[in-house]
Amino acid sequence: MAFELEPDARGTRWILSALHFTTIAGGLLAIWFGADAVVKYFMQKRWFLWAASFAFIIYALHVPLIHYATRLVFMYLHNFRYYRLLTWQCL
Repeated sequence: MAFELEPDARGTRWILSALHFTTIAGGLLAIWFGADAVVKYFMQKRWFLWAASFAFIIYALHVPLIHYATRLVFMYLHNFRYYRLLTWQCL
């Protein structure tokens, strides 16, 4: 559909934006209601509840570490082609 519509036409942007929004909303609803059984299963597991209690500290520690690791890789790999893409995929 993207190749059939005129790229500069005003209606094309509205149509593709509406389709994009509909797709995202549909995906969110599918995950929201489709994941209930998975969440219910894991919430009954004692080990999962224990591991989930560390979620914030894992997040709080890994975000600064990712920043510093990215900067370090940028310093040493800036001569390679696509080093930013490679860094994003690996870290």
